[in-house]
Amino acid sequence: MAELRRRFERYLCQLDVTLMLDDRTLVAQTLNMGLGGMLLATDEKLEFGQDFDLSFQLPDPQHVINVHAKVMWCKPGAVGVSFDALRPIDVWALLQFFKRTCAASQNGE
Repeated sequence: MAELRRRFERYLCQLDVTLMLDDRTLVAQTLNMGLGGMLLATDEKLEFGQDFDLSFQLPDPQHVINVHAKVMWCKPGAVGVSFDALRPIDVWALLQFFKRTCAASQNGE
């Protein structure tokens, strides 16, 4: 079986994230994040393949990111999402945030 690899490193961080779903808005918290997506802690039921918009505020640098995302996997209490496409300014802000604030994740989730 081929080993699955991420394109981007993940960083441990805790930020509140607002998910705008078709019928509701909810808040979750990141467990880790990279340029390709994030792991969210939530008890809300989300479906594999479900797409939605999400928004979160970086503290350093001060920057709000709004991006379209998709559920890649779910398990009780957590959901892995991938970003569709980040704007160049969002990529820059995330890289600055990771460098200044976050530690690289040691696990694959």
